[in-house]
Amino acid sequence: MRTARQKDLRFIVSAEDATRTDLEFLLKLINLSKKKGAEKFRICDTVSKLDHNHLQTSRKLSSL
Repeated sequence: MRTARQKDLRFIVSAEDATRTDLEFLLKLINLSKKKGAEKFRICDTVSKLDHNHLQTSRKLSSL
């Protein structure tokens, strides 16, 4: 993130298998990414764990 900002580059942050991540840690990562200038934060679900509860949580996170 530092290098991208120094070079005035746009960047996104992707959290691989974020649906298996502790929510508090994920929130910290999202907030840090936003603070550091990330254009987007992607929540990746490569193990198909995204169910109704996770979907509701991801919708709440998308408002950050």
